[in-house]
Amino acid sequence: MKSTTFTAKRAGPEGARTNEVMFRDGGLDPLNAFSPLLPVDDLFANQWYLLNTGQSGGVPGVDLNVVDVWDDYTGEGVTVGIWDDGVQYTHHDLDDNYDENLHITVGGFVHDPAPQAFDSAHGTSVAGIIGAENNGEGTVGVAYDATLAGVDIFFDFFLNFEQSFYELDNFDVTNHSWGWSSPYLDSIYDTSGSSGTDWQTFFGGIQQSVITGRDGLGTINVVANGNDREIGRDGNDSNLNNIPQTIAVGATSHEGFVSYYSTPGANLLISAPSNGEPGSGVYTTDRTGFSGYELGDYTSDFGGTSSAAPAVAGVVALMLEANPDLGWRDVQEILAVTARHTGSDIGAGPSFEELHTWEFNGATNWNGGGLHFSNDYGFGLIDALAAVRLAETWTEQQTSANWETPIVGSQTLNTFIQDGNPNGISFTFEVTNAFDLEHVGLTLDFASGRTGDYTIVLVSPDGTRSTLAVSNTGDAFTDEWFYMSNEFRGETGVGTWTVEIVDERLGVSGILESAELQFFGHSADANDTYVYTNEFSDFAGDGNHVTVLQDTNGGVDTLNAAAVTADAFVFLNFGAFIDSTFISGVTGIENVYTGDGNDRVFGNNDDNTLWGGRGNDQISGGQGSDTLVDGGGTDVLIGGAGGDIYSLGVDTAFDIIFGFADGFDFIQFEAEDVSYEDLSVFNLNAGRVLVQYQGESVLVIEAGLTAADFDEADFLFA
Repeated sequence: MKSTTFTAKRAGPEGARTNEVMFRDGGLDPLNAFSPLLPVDDLFANQWYLLNTGQSGGVPGVDLNVVDVWDDYTGEGVTVGIWDDGVQYTHHDLDDNYDENLHITVGGFVHDPAPQAFDSAHGTSVAGIIGAENNGEGTVGVAYDATLAGVDIFFDFFLNFEQSFYELDNFDVTNHSWGWSSPYLDSIYDTSGSSGTDWQTFFGGIQQSVITGRDGLGTINVVANGNDREIGRDGNDSNLNNIPQTIAVGATSHEGFVSYYSTPGANLLISAPSNGEPGSGVYTTDRTGFSGYELGDYTSDFGGTSSAAPAVAGVVALMLEANPDLGWRDVQEILAVTARHTGSDIGAGPSFEELHTWEFNGATNWNGGGLHFSNDYGFGLIDALAAVRLAETWTEQQTSANWETPIVGSQTLNTFIQDGNPNGISFTFEVTNAFDLEHVGLTLDFASGRTGDYTIVLVSPDGTRSTLAVSNTGDAFTDEWFYMSNEFRGETGVGTWTVEIVDERLGVSGILESAELQFFGHSADANDTYVYTNEFSDFAGDGNHVTVLQDTNGGVDTLNAAAVTADAFVFLNFGAFIDSTFISGVTGIENVYTGDGNDRVFGNNDDNTLWGGRGNDQISGGQGSDTLVDGGGTDVLIGGAGGDIYSLGVDTAFDIIFGFADGFDFIQFEAEDVSYEDLSVFNLNAGRVLVQYQGESVLVIEAGLTAADFDEADFLFA
C-alpha cells in the first residue's frame, strides 16, 4: 500500500490563476490558414504552442517550432511513460497511440492507470500534449505517433509509489508533471524515510533508469519545475528537480516571457510555452463527459509547468526517432545548445515576471562563445526543429557508461553563519584538472539553522555566478542538502571556485559543518564540437562570442551547424559564412555538418566527414580520405585525393558524384534495406554512369568510367 503521507502535488493549472478561455470553435481555420501538410484536427488552429501565429494574442513564433519536424518525424517507435493521476486511455484521441502492454508490474500485479478519482483529469491532459492522435479531430500531440502508457501514482492505492520508479527504465521517455508540496522534502541523503516516503528507493529507481533504460542509453526523465514562483520557491529545493538524471522544465507565456507561476532555479535546463496570459490556455485532451476540467472531450485551459514538461517530452520523442542512438546526456546537451533566448535582453536586468538577469557563461564552443542562461528559463525556449536537426548529426553518445562524477573539492568548515548578516560567509575550492562540465553539484552540511534561510551563490573560475538558492522557507529533514546548477555547461572548471552564503532570514543562526563540490560530465579531451545555431548572427561579437574558429589542441574536431536554416559556406582552413555571419578562419577542424540551406562545404588535407544536411548542397572533399554525405536534396559530391566514401540516403532527389576513383572510392548506402541486388547500373554516355536504387538515382561522372567498372566491391551497405 502507498503511504498516506505522500505529499506530491500535480503541477497543473489548478494552482494557477484563472485565465480567459478561448472560444473552442474560434481561431484560425487550419485548412485555409496553414499548409495542407499540417494536421487538420479541428482544434489544431487553437494550439498556439505548436504554431503561434498570434491567434491567442501572443507573439508569433513563440511556440515549440515543431511543425516542420513532422515532415520527417512524428515520434513513431518511441515509448513515453506518464507518471500522473492516471490516463483515460480509451479517449478517442489517445486510444490508437496507447499500449496497455506497457502497464507496469509492481508487487506481482499489473497496474491499470485508468482514472479512479472523480477529478483525475490531469494525466489525460498531459498525455494529449505528448501524443494526441493526428486523426482529423480534436487536438494533436507534439509527437503524435509516439506510444503512450500511464502510471497512476496518486489514486492507485495498491501501487507501491517508490517501487514504481524502478519501472522508469521500461520507457524511452517519462514525464512527471507533479512535484512536492513542501520545500526541502525530497532529499537524496534521507535514509530515514521522513514524511513516510522511502527516498532511497524513490531516487534509486530514477538513478537506475539512466543506466539500464533504452538498453544502456538511458531513459529520458522530464519533470515540471513547479508553479510556485509567487511564493518564492526555487527548483533547487527539490532533489527530484535538481539531480542530473532529470530534465527540469519551466514555462513561458505566449509572449515569450517567463510565466508568472513558473518556479525558477539554476537546476532548470529548458523552458516551453504554456499558459500565463489571458487567452493563452493550452488546448489538449480532457476526460470525457463530466469527469474532466470542462464538459466534452477537450479542455481549452490547461497549463502550468504541467503543460510545459510534456511538450518537452514530446520533443524528446521526436529527437529519439531521428537518432535512436542518443544517450540520455546527449539529449540534455542538444536541448541546451539549441534553446532560444527569450524574454528580456541579455545583461539588461529582469522585466515583467522575471527575477533573474540573462547572462553568458564561460564556455567557448557555442556560436563562438558562451551559452546564455537564466534561472528563469534555463538555457532558453525549446526549439524542436533545431534540436532534431542537431540530433540527426550527433555521434558522441554520452551515457552513464562514460559519465564521470568526481568530487573535486571537500572541506570541513564548522563556520558560524551570522543571522541576517548581508555579508555572510565565503570559501573556495581549487580545481586543477580540466573537465567538460555538464552539471555542477554542491552539497552543504548544516549543523543548525533552517535550510531555506540561505541565499547561496556559486562562482566559477570563468566568473559565471550561479544562484543556487534564495532565502525562502522550509527546512530539510537531513543536515545535508544537494544543490545543482546547469549554468556552467561547457566550461572547463579549472581554477578557483567560490561559494557565497548569506542567512537573510532573522530568527535562527546556522553552522556550516562541511561542503563538497562535485562535477558531472567527463574529463576534457582534444575532441571538440563547436555548435552554431540561428542565434550566431544575434550574438557575434557580444560578450566572448568571436567570429574566428581555430582549434589548436589536436584531436578530431567538429563544426556542427546542422541547426542553422540559412545557406552556409564552409571552406576548411580558410573561412566560413554561417547564419549570415563571416568567420575569418576555420582551422583545426576535421568534420562539418550544415543545415537546411543550400550549402557549400570544402574539405582540407585531413580525413573529413562532410554532411550538407537538407537543401541542394555541394560537398567537396580535400586531399584526405573523406566521407561525403548526401543529407537530402539534390546534392553534388566531389571527391579529391585519397580513398573517399560517397554516402547516399533515400530522399527522392537526384544526386551527382564527381571524382569517383574505381578501386579506391566507395559508394555507401545508408538505408538498411538496400542490397547489391537492388542496384541498377548502366551507361548514359561517355564517362557518365547512372546508379539507381529504390526509386533513387545518382549520376557518377568521371572520364573513362563505364558501368562495367562497377561491381559489388565498389559499394558499402548498412
